[in-house]
Order: sequence, then structure tokens, then C-alpha cells
Amino acid sequence: MGFWGFLLVSVVKIALELVSGGANSTVLAGLTVSALILVGVLHLGRDNKGWPQLR
Repeated sequence: MGFWGFLLVSVVKIALELVSGGANSTVLAGLTVSALILVGVLHLGRDNKGWPQLR
């Protein structure tokens, strides 16, 4: 639930930034990079990946 919650909050934050007209590229880049890092961490390990543990 934590990963999906983080992803949902990030998407809402990006949408609100774009709607408000204050699309700060630093905020958008930070959210994108942090989501990519989280996905990368969940892919680490051969047999002990994090994805199966999210269920």
C-alpha cells in the first residue's frame, strides 16, 4: 500500500502543480526521480525482490 500511496500522492501533486500554473521544474523532477528510485530499489535482488512482498 505504501508504494501505491506514494505513487498516487506524487501524481496528484504533479497535477496540482500543473493546474496552478506554478509548474516548478525542480518539484516535478524531484517527484519523478524519487518515484524512479523507489521502483529501482524494489527491483533489487534476484530471488528477494521487493515487488512480491507488496501483496
